[in-house]
Amino acid sequence: MSLAHKAHRWDPTVANAQKVLDMATIDGARAIGKEKEVGSIEKGKRADLVLVDLKEPNMMPIHGKETVISNLVYSASGYNVDTTIVDGKVLMKNRTYSRLDPAKIEEGVGASVRRLMH
Repeated sequence: MSLAHKAHRWDPTVANAQKVLDMATIDGARAIGKEKEVGSIEKGKRADLVLVDLKEPNMMPIHGKETVISNLVYSASGYNVDTTIVDGKVLMKNRTYSRLDPAKIEEGVGASVRRLMH
């Protein structure tokens, strides 16, 4: 979104990386009236987090907080996600799902495809 917005406006200062991160987190939560539950890491809020592997080439270089945020906004992809935590429960750790049954998912997807095709 940020790159598209910058390309449309031709102004790299329109939305800096920190603003885009805020839009995806606390501002997004505020927009749906959930800022007291989610959107930031605070005591009493749901623990919905992703841990990102910063050692991948697309996440470099790192020269401090600002470059980490810029890399997250402009360079990160799903491939960089190492761990996913939803409501305090670890769903994926070290890129391995801990609470999902791949066979059950495959069965459900197959059933859905069959329903759509007929």
